[in-house]
Amino acid sequence: MAEATREPQARASRHRTRKASGSTDRLVPLYKRSSSHFSPEDRQRGTKYFREDRVRLEIDGARATGQVEGQDQDAYRVGIDWTRVGERRVHIFCECPAFANGRSCKHLWATLLALAETGVENQPPGKDRLGLRKDRASRWPELGVVSSPEPSPARPSRSRRRRSSRDLLPHGTSWRSQLDSVRDELDRLRESIMPTAHVAVAQPQTQNRVRFLINLAASTDVEGLVLDLFEKHSAAGPRRKTNDKLKRASLTGKDLERLLKAGDDSAADPLAVITALPISSAPGQGRGRKKKAKANGIQRLRLPPSLFDPLLPRLSAAGDLGWWDGRAFRTVHDLKWDTGNPWELVLKIEPAAEDSARLRAYLERNGDSVTLGKPKLIVMTDDPQTALVVFPETIARLATQRERDLPWIRLLRRTPEMLIPNGHLEEAFSELLELA
Repeated sequence: MAEATREPQARASRHRTRKASGSTDRLVPLYKRSSSHFSPEDRQRGTKYFREDRVRLEIDGARATGQVEGQDQDAYRVGIDWTRVGERRVHIFCECPAFANGRSCKHLWATLLALAETGVENQPPGKDRLGLRKDRASRWPELGVVSSPEPSPARPSRSRRRRSSRDLLPHGTSWRSQLDSVRDELDRLRESIMPTAHVAVAQPQTQNRVRFLINLAASTDVEGLVLDLFEKHSAAGPRRKTNDKLKRASLTGKDLERLLKAGDDSAADPLAVITALPISSAPGQGRGRKKKAKANGIQRLRLPPSLFDPLLPRLSAAGDLGWWDGRAFRTVHDLKWDTGNPWELVLKIEPAAEDSARLRAYLERNGDSVTLGKPKLIVMTDDPQTALVVFPETIARLATQRERDLPWIRLLRRTPEMLIPNGHLEEAFSELLELA
């Protein structure tokens, strides 16, 4: 009986608060202004979840994140953003299957009810009906939801690439929710299985010198090492600058095998373990330019960890290894193989201000220390001996464990530090030790 009367009591309390502030005529809770987007069944079940105290909510300005205990798993992570309510829309996200299928789910309805219960200070003024804009997981980095990779379209627009870079900008959130995201991802990684790769067959041939350039954007997307193949004309003569210009290479499987084996016929077949990847467009090809014929050969590949050690040092020594950002092909950066000891990931809690401390991540080796933001790319693998870190001028080994360290690297490369109030340090230490 007590549970059945909880919501009306909360609503009555909020109504009295609004009346006292003189804003009764202007303020209508978000759940009422968006109720038409929810089915009666989802509203009914969401109200039941709300009354059963299944919602854990955190609010940061005009952005709320939470977890709602469900039936199929411990909790679903949800997000509500009303920063654009002036445009009569609210951005929402939930990791449940119903939301993935396009529905405004019961978990979001329960969260909207819990948000209304926190008070009028967390409800925007207005009473007009609101639209709901369904977000992807990438727009909610603080939730720590890892979205499954989607096949990229044949020619992604420039505006989509610009939006994807903004999607990675972090939003403020508490240290507890950040730790929750790390904990959830650790659990998923322990149960994950990496897919087996295979290579496609290619046809055309090239006689020019080939360079292997690490594509930072593509490598970040697939969480692996993606190499783009480029030709470099090496003929001497008065037109040397033109001859030194790089362009896409398109190799047959036979040519690629020859390059990877480097004359060692006894080596295992590399084509059995690499993955040929499609590319969307040639670098630097903008609007109004004549489209080039689609290449049939291998132009991009994903290198497996088993080939890191035998191949990368040799490419570096020959001057054929480098990196580019994967977006604007303006500058190619050469890479040297670092033969030193592997770098290691270290977490440190440091004083931040009089009332707080901060958790930061560093890479350390032989007394040297760099922040986690300095590397251009970090490649994690299942084998702790094959992980890599790519700096602006060098590529080195990284001693790490994917299932233990990947969540921290993802979080603290995106958000450089985790702020912890001094009064919560003991609790934070305890939780960090549990995750160690």
